Amino acid sequence: MPFVPPEEIPSILKQADILINPSDQDSSFKFFEYIRAGRPILAFRGRPSYIFTHLENAYLATDFAEGLKNLAKDKVLRKKIIENMPQLQKEYILTWEEVAKSHLEVYKKILDEKK
Repeated sequence: MPFVPPEEIPSILKQADILINPSDQDSSFKFFEYIRAGRPILAFRGRPSYIFTHLENAYLATDFAEGLKNLAKDKVLRKKIIENMPQLQKEYILTWEEVAKSHLEVYKKILDEKK
C-alpha cells in the first residue's frame, strides 16, 4: 500500500471489518485511531489489556490466527464490541479543548495550593 495522507486514515480504518494491532504496547497511537474508527479490535493479550477488556471492547489474544478466526465467525461478538466503542471513545478520545481544559484545571489547582 502506498503512503496514505494522515487525513485519509480514519476513513480507511472505518472500512475494515476487524482492526488488528499485534504490538504489546499500551499507548500506541494506533489504538486511539482504532477506537475512533469504532471497529472491532484484535490486540495482543498483554499491555493493551490496560485499556481493553477481552470480549467486551476488544478481542485480546496470544494466538492471532485463532483470534482472527473467532472474530471473523462471531458476528454477535463483533456487534457487541462495536456497541461498546462509544464508552472507550468517551474515555480516551478527547478534543484539544478538553485536553486544554484538563491541563488548566491542574495548573489552577497547583497555583491555588501555593497561595
